[in-house]
This record gives sequence, structure tokens and C-alpha cells, in this order.
Amino acid sequence: MRYSEYEKFDPGDFESISGSAPVGNLGIMTDDGYPRVVPVNFVAVERKIYFHGAAHGEKYELLKDSPPVTFSIYIPYSIIPSYWIHKDNAGGATMFFKSLLYKGRCRIVDGLDEKTDMLQRLMEKYQPEGGFLPVTSEEPQYRELLGRTMVFRIDADRIHLRVKFHQKKDNAYKMKLIRHLEQRRQGPDLATAEVLRGMLEQDKKTPE
Repeated sequence: MRYSEYEKFDPGDFESISGSAPVGNLGIMTDDGYPRVVPVNFVAVERKIYFHGAAHGEKYELLKDSPPVTFSIYIPYSIIPSYWIHKDNAGGATMFFKSLLYKGRCRIVDGLDEKTDMLQRLMEKYQPEGGFLPVTSEEPQYRELLGRTMVFRIDADRIHLRVKFHQKKDNAYKMKLIRHLEQRRQGPDLATAEVLRGMLEQDKKTPE
């Protein structure tokens, strides 16, 4: 597994990124030689990616022979304007983010237990309030669904984690950004400030 040059990330980022992202992007080569990117709902379990689809159509035809694929997950955080960093110099503008890129092979899940377990996990992720019977092979109303629905699994050969929060900047710089973010309070600003505060706390715990 290759880690990014972006340092001082929490290993828990693997779980937090995959758990909080509602959509991931499946990358696959098509028969005409062009790459295709397919947005899909998904769950990540033990660093494997699962998603579902129909037992027919272009996506199924492209995936049925266990091809190599990529799968990217991206969590955007705040845009940092240039004038927070340098007056009149546009070079400081940037955007903070967390992302994962999986490279591996996509396989059809054959085992019924694994298939129903992943469909149940998908429901729990996207409908956490419940309101449905558990997805099992014994439940009569799911028999047709299980017959026409495929579950796909990406077994990763490599996972690239990239986290950009200006990790290498000093604490005074991070505090300055936190003040700006908490004053602006737009979009993900407070979540970005929380990540930066977590980095400051981690720095306090790190021996000199």
C-alpha cells in the first residue's frame, strides 16, 4: 500500500472517508478504448469496495470478466482564498480535501451470504433510520431482488490516500486559518476548522 507525500494524517481517515462519502467513482476501460467513470453508491468493508447493479447492461458487461479498475472517493473541504495567505498574490489559493484511490480488480460476488450482507450494509448506510425488513435470503419478498441484482467487489492491490490540509505549516499558520474559517462559517468551514484543531492537538501529543 502506498501512502501519499501528504503527511500527518490519521490512519482512521480510511474509515472516515469511505464511511462519509455518499458517492464513489468507478473507473473502467470501455471496448472502444476510452475510460469511463461511473458514479456509484457503495460501502467499504475491510478496505474492499462493494456496490450493486443490474445483471445486464453496459456496466455488467464491462465488469463480468473481473477487469482491472480504479475507484476514487473524494471529500471536499474548504476553499482557502489567496488573500488569507498573501495580500494580492493569487498563488496561495487552494482547497483542502481528503481522498482515496483504489486500484484493483472488480469481481462479481457469488456467495449468497456475502451478497445479502452487503445489500444490508448498503441499506444501513443510505437509510440509517431503518423502515425495512433485514435483507436475507430467507425473506420471501427479497427473492426476486436477489435474483436480478448483482453485487460487485473491488479487491484492492493498492490504495492511495491523499490528505491536504497544509500539514507541514506551523501551528501559528493553522491557528490563523482556523480564525478565518470560524469567522466565515460557510459550507464545510467549521468541519475544516475541526480537522485543523485536531492536527494541533496531535502536535501537542507528539514528542519533540
